[in-house]
Amino acid sequence: MEGEIIIAIIIAIALIIGCVGAFVPVVPGVLIAYISLYLLELSDYPPDLKQYIRRSWLLIITLIADALAPIITTKQWWWSSRSQWGWILGSFGGMFLGPIGILLGPILWSFLGELLYTQKRKNALQASIGASIWFLLTIGVKFVSILRYANDRWQWILQRR
Repeated sequence: MEGEIIIAIIIAIALIIGCVGAFVPVVPGVLIAYISLYLLELSDYPPDLKQYIRRSWLLIITLIADALAPIITTKQWWWSSRSQWGWILGSFGGMFLGPIGILLGPILWSFLGELLYTQKRKNALQASIGASIWFLLTIGVKFVSILRYANDRWQWILQRR
């Protein structure tokens, strides 16, 4: 019983880190939440092969969407490489400024990067709009997949009571 409580706490911590990772680009949140699925193997929880297959597909789709979203929005919203570098710098720099920095840092730095490159506010605005759409899309996909992993864990915890 004590071991299951420790496992439940570790799973809860992994899911919290996973939720943070949906917003912070450095933390691989979906992967951490997915690994917490295997922590259930340490308990008396019976493994379900169908569940592992479904969750593996969800992980693969999420990682592909996270990788393809910048490419799609780059072509759609006419980003330059400077705008992308602004996005990357804003993502890392925004982490040190708290939640507001995480949300606004990439968008503002993308705008500044594009403005320095093209000297046109319209293009810079289009790039920052594309950056914000990409950012919200990837956050949404990651967060939904993490919540789906969390659903399995909470069902396990409730079954144990």
